[in-house]
Amino acid sequence: VYVLTAAKYKAFYHSAFDFGIFCQAFEGMAETGLPYTTIERSEYLSHFAVHFSPFFYFLLPGYFLWRSPLYLLFCQAFGVALGAFPVRRICKSLGFSGGASLAAVGIYLLFPTMANGCYYDFHENKFLAVLILWMVCFVLEKKPLGIIIFAFLVLTVKEDAFIYVIAICLWMFVTKRNRLLSLIIGVAS
Repeated sequence: VYVLTAAKYKAFYHSAFDFGIFCQAFEGMAETGLPYTTIERSEYLSHFAVHFSPFFYFLLPGYFLWRSPLYLLFCQAFGVALGAFPVRRICKSLGFSGGASLAAVGIYLLFPTMANGCYYDFHENKFLAVLILWMVCFVLEKKPLGIIIFAFLVLTVKEDAFIYVIAICLWMFVTKRNRLLSLIIGVAS
């Protein structure tokens, strides 16, 4: 997916408005530490005034090494592909056979909203799936530190991501999976 997306970008075939916002925001973060753009809301404005996404700072160190919009497209494709690992572990936790687990990983990687979403543009929402899958993985494996870390990471992606964390906490509470932790994380989010 990344190769096709990079070719599309190199051919000046990227038409999505959001990609320009994110490219400019990352360049602003590299220069000043702040995600200011001139195209969002047609004025000089921090992207965080529109969408609060401190998750971008986790990607910023690599941007210093590969200062290109292609870096953003690579990170997104790589991030989505990393979701195969928690899918595999979730399958193992649920007692799936090796073949069924491999099929689930294949379905995840080829699922249109995962693969095709990377082909069109860069967006912070594409990182939600992998982070949510890791959080669910750690819930099933009963690893509180992993749950806390990935709940925090989900919350850094976008201001409305708390909904996913609360939904997982509600599931944890109803299924009696560390009710105290589910209450603490749910209330904190």
